[in-house]
Parts: sequence; C-alpha cells; structure tokens
Amino acid sequence: MYLAMTDRRIFVFRANPTFARPEGHLMMIPRAGLVRSEIKERLLNSSFVVSSPDNEQGLKIVFPLVSRKDRNAIAAAVPLAG
Repeated sequence: MYLAMTDRRIFVFRANPTFARPEGHLMMIPRAGLVRSEIKERLLNSSFVVSSPDNEQGLKIVFPLVSRKDRNAIAAAVPLAG
C-alpha cells in the first residue's frame, strides 16, 4: 500500500505488485484529532498505530527498513498520544 499525506488528510492507495505503483484509492483519513502510538522498532521494519479519539479502532502503519525517513516524516506530522 501507499500513503499520501496533505495538511488535512492521509490517503491510502492499493499498490500494484507488478509495477510497484499506486493503483486504487482505498481510504481517506482526516488528520484533525489524530494521534499516534510510540514507534515500535523491529529488525526488518517499524510501525505505529494512528487513531482518533472518536473511534476505538486504530490503523497500524508498518514501514520497511528502507522507509525510515518516510516513517519519521509521517510520525512528526501526527502528534504522540498523551
């Protein structure tokens, strides 16, 4: 999957496995009120959970090892849960 982020929303797109490019729009998440968990570091990837106070469920975002720079940019844009 691919993520795109604006100052107001996070967009999630399905990835085309053959050509490694975004294909179909799956969901849009408003950024207002979003918080994230601490970053969990693993050997081959890292992750955090993005959630809203209005919703009990969260979205776990997993980043491969080579995408740490992208992970840090998204993590910096979403405040840490209190």
